[in-house]
Amino acid sequence: MASVRTALFSRSQSGGMISIEDQSLTTGNRFFVDSGSSTGGDTSGFGDSPDKPFLTVDFAIGQGTANNGDIIYVMPGHAETLSAAADITIDVDGISILGLGTRSTKPTFTITTGAVAAPILWTADGCVLDNIRIVGGRAGGSNVTISIEGSFNTFSNSELISTATTELGIGAGLGVIVLDDDTAAISEIIFDNIEYMGGAGNDESFLTVADGSNGATYVSIKHCKIFGTFADNTIQADQGTNTNTLWYIEDSRLANVGGDNVVVQQDSSAVFYYSNVYIFGGGSTTTPLVGFNVSYLNSVWSCEPNAYGATTVIGSVTNWGA
Repeated sequence: MASVRTALFSRSQSGGMISIEDQSLTTGNRFFVDSGSSTGGDTSGFGDSPDKPFLTVDFAIGQGTANNGDIIYVMPGHAETLSAAADITIDVDGISILGLGTRSTKPTFTITTGAVAAPILWTADGCVLDNIRIVGGRAGGSNVTISIEGSFNTFSNSELISTATTELGIGAGLGVIVLDDDTAAISEIIFDNIEYMGGAGNDESFLTVADGSNGATYVSIKHCKIFGTFADNTIQADQGTNTNTLWYIEDSRLANVGGDNVVVQQDSSAVFYYSNVYIFGGGSTTTPLVGFNVSYLNSVWSCEPNAYGATTVIGSVTNWGA
């Protein structure tokens, strides 16, 4: 009689505990992080179970093995304050950081750094950051929150919240999230189900490409809701000497009710693909999309205050205040 095969395997843990793991998800290591645990520690002998977790995400990342399928589970209610550049450095290729919990119980990271560099530095390739909550916590705002230098990365199912005095991306030429192409080209980045509430703040942009020479291509923005009073653009994709092209923006709601009210600024020679995108601006005479000359637009809706939307990129029935 043939033996029964299953995806479930047992694995011995420190202290004699045995865990049963579904290795159809991964055969790599599984780590747990919980800042609220009284039985955890950032040292050897911890991190293998929720009962003896690591205390910080950055320490857990440092225990991972590159391209091994390792998963870091960040427990509900976990909280960290990031006050310096690179407090969290995602520098292990292929690792997944998965937050557990919903809404207010999602793992929460409060940004209080005044440094020019980002408190979350993402240099690795092929990683996932999922289901976290980021809030602004520095009076006067922070320059940038996440700097992505690697490729093939996914940021998903997460919330970012700032206020009029605790912005997450006020640095000139920066933004809440920066694709930093200074040293290498960036490719295949996915933003999926990201919600940003900027309130009455004055962030430069939500997403921007650094003023580098290598460019960012195959960037996908889907199922996102981005609302802010941005001093520059909601998405600033025309930076640098290389063309940032082949971006895909779909099933999203994007707004900019500050600055020049531009929602997406792209290179005029860049090819972007828009599908089922709602664009909201503050009623300036500038069109909400700039540089879309050779791009493809399918069901792009735009409107300004006190006007009905129209299926044209030029804007509403009042032509964006013209």
